[in-house]
Parts: sequence; structure tokens; C-alpha cells
Amino acid sequence: MRTKQSTFHFGVHCMTSQQIPVSIQRKGCNILETLTNLLYLAEMEADDPQKLRIYLSLSKERVQALIQLLIGKEDGGKQQPSFGSDSLRL
Repeated sequence: MRTKQSTFHFGVHCMTSQQIPVSIQRKGCNILETLTNLLYLAEMEADDPQKLRIYLSLSKERVQALIQLLIGKEDGGKQQPSFGSDSLRL
């Protein structure tokens, strides 16, 4: 019995989760973990507008990094963005 595989659409290409390189999966997971941490911090510091703006700005950067990672332009011709806990330093 065949099971339906998850597919991801990147541009005109369609990839299954098994075809996505492990390095990209790991980087994507790191970015998502960072976003989760930033959301938590934003909730905890919701009464401080300055910190909230910082967390939202960092979140936007991580979303952009994830988009670039997924469309295959990881470095965009520039230095790669940092992933993980280093991006949480204020």
C-alpha cells in the first residue's frame, strides 16, 4: 500500500520531504526554533514597546532567511544569515 508523500512547491519544482537536503531541513528547523523563541519573548515583554519592536524586527529577519533558504538563494550573493540562538542576542 502506497502512502501519500508530503510535497513542497518551490517555484516551478515540486519536492517531497525526502528530497530536501538534510542541511536545509536542519537550518529550517533552527530558524523555526528561533521564531518560536522570539514569539515567546514578545509575549513575555508585551508591555515594553521597544523590546517588542526588536523581537518583531528579528522575527522578520528570520522569516526572510527561511524564505531565502526555501527558494534556494540561501546566501543571496551575500554572507549567510546566522541561524539559531546567536540571532537572539540584543
